[in-house]
Amino acid sequence: MSDEIDADRGRLAEDVLNNPVYQSAYTTIEDEVIKSWRECKNIEDREQLHKLLKLLGKVKAAMESTMRKGQLAQDNLIQKKSLLEKAAGRLRRNG
Repeated sequence: MSDEIDADRGRLAEDVLNNPVYQSAYTTIEDEVIKSWRECKNIEDREQLHKLLKLLGKVKAAMESTMRKGQLAQDNLIQKKSLLEKAAGRLRRNG
């Protein structure tokens, strides 16, 4: 993907991760799964709840990864813009 696309996706991921409704929903689901897992007597059900908890963490990790990749892409875009502005300034002075 291009830096522009990665930067946009990163901003969207950050918006989701910082959204209080998402944060509340995530915490509620995580807490419910952990509570059910701790109280579960059936080994198979307990394993399924453990897998669900791991998947929930993977979703959050994927969003955080997208956000970090977007931040790096945004930094790259800023750096490229700065380099282009410096090159344009040199051309104006020398041209």
